[in-house]
Amino acid sequence: MSEGGRVNYANIVLHNAVKPRSIVVSLTNKCTAACDGCAFGSHPWVKGGLSADEVIQILDQAKRSLPSIALFVITGGEPLLRFQDLPGVISYAERLGLRTRVVSNAYWATTPTRASRILQTLRRAGLDEINFSTGDEHNKFVPFERVLLASICALDLGMVVAIMLEKRKGAKITEDTLFEHPLGMKMKEEHKGAFIVTPSPWIHTENIETFPSHLLVSADDLVNKDNIHKTGGCDSALRDIAVQPEGDVYACCGISMRKMPDWRLGHVSDIDFGEAYADSATDLLKILIATLGPAMVLDWASRKNPSIEWENRYSHPCEICYHI
Repeated sequence: MSEGGRVNYANIVLHNAVKPRSIVVSLTNKCTAACDGCAFGSHPWVKGGLSADEVIQILDQAKRSLPSIALFVITGGEPLLRFQDLPGVISYAERLGLRTRVVSNAYWATTPTRASRILQTLRRAGLDEINFSTGDEHNKFVPFERVLLASICALDLGMVVAIMLEKRKGAKITEDTLFEHPLGMKMKEEHKGAFIVTPSPWIHTENIETFPSHLLVSADDLVNKDNIHKTGGCDSALRDIAVQPEGDVYACCGISMRKMPDWRLGHVSDIDFGEAYADSATDLLKILIATLGPAMVLDWASRKNPSIEWENRYSHPCEICYHI
């Protein structure tokens, strides 16, 4: 594990605790919603994106260079704005032996017939999982009922379903209100534990300095010394390889990664995924964020430098990582 008395952190990461597990491709940052503070700068007026052929090339390189990758995630923006490209890239990923997941806001689930038709097409192509995003901000543009309808249709088809729910001060859409809705009741009664609802603190990524978490979420959701033991290593850092619509590649798909150039590996046109990842994996700070978690790292740093104030300021690990 050492070279000339120095610890080889790349070997520690590549052969032990942390390995790349997924390739996360944002087809486009165009979205049907215009959420205030969107993590990825996704809005209806955004243009550009990756072609289906480019995605296939990305999958080939990722699987060849990083054989531990087992999951292909299609995200955005809103990837179903590129619905015509999805069956082809999903089928290709399946042939490579990858599980597949799509992340959507369910804008398209306007009726049971339409939702079922769209999801059947994706399921036949090989789609294994679908994740939905909703909450007070998303609901301004996509009624949360569409998420519930799409979830039921996906569960009926045997897909894995997860719902990411915005967690914020004074939220009207909560886990309770979701399941008080007739569609929520139906989903719970018919599918019980076959789906996951994950509340996630809302952070204003576009203005992360101006709107820290303590202005947006309840005090109970802020990290401090009393609850830091509940935090842990980052599930995304050095585990997800994220490719953005403009071709930039990151060793993380966290929601503030575009504001953190330290996680950028390069551009798809001029890097080898394996070499770029191995170089990034020698960064001790990244290893600690991946294994201990950003909250633990910040706590340790504050003991060395008491001028660092972090308690009851932040809630989301990506926000903490940004400030580190």
